[in-house]
Amino acid sequence: IGEVAELDAIAGLRGGRLRLTTFATAGATIMPKAIVAFRERHPGVELTLAPEEPQDSLAALRAGDADVALTISALDEPPEATEGLDLVHLLDDPMYLMLAADHPLAGRSRVRLADLAEDDWILGSSNRCPDARILVRACQDAGFEPRIAFHSDDYLAIQGFVAGGFGVSFIPDLALVAVRDDVVVRSLGARPPLRRVQAATLAESYASPAKQAMLKILVEVSAEFATGRAELALAS
Repeated sequence: IGEVAELDAIAGLRGGRLRLTTFATAGATIMPKAIVAFRERHPGVELTLAPEEPQDSLAALRAGDADVALTISALDEPPEATEGLDLVHLLDDPMYLMLAADHPLAGRSRVRLADLAEDDWILGSSNRCPDARILVRACQDAGFEPRIAFHSDDYLAIQGFVAGGFGVSFIPDLALVAVRDDVVVRSLGARPPLRRVQAATLAESYASPAKQAMLKILVEVSAEFATGRAELALAS
């Protein structure tokens, strides 16, 4: 029986299709490297990738339109949000502060969140991505309610609003792959707000060889990303 199962697994990676979906910042960092590694190891499997916001990715997964979905959750995410899903933890993505280059506090190497209590903020759409909830909770923990000036789920657009002086914002580590020259990014200290990056599959769905291979690769790539981030932090 073991030999039959092994042959089935090999055959499963010689053909077929694997449907992936991911949110934007992982689509610019983790997923490209994972797809390159997968194609090198299993060139016979067709891969498709759809960009979606985290909640839309999970909806596609539940509807049977995706096999693996990269998603984000807050550390205090309610259990019902991921009911019926199997989650593989990839990494914890820390948040940083983003200020205009001419902001009065831009010259500081570190900025306390409470120092920005009187600033306007750029916030994401809380019903599509947990980033907005993470920002609001962090501000509340710092003793103030953020005054929201604009809403956007696009971190490149948020950078533009921040650079234009319309407000300040958070930016996750995964989004630092492309940062404008007219904004500055500052640490929130040793215990920054975090968002949890996970790979989701439907619970009790068929664990195809292709699906299992991609999950393994996503874990490998995420570990490499986290290691590189730690080495950069130690060097700075």
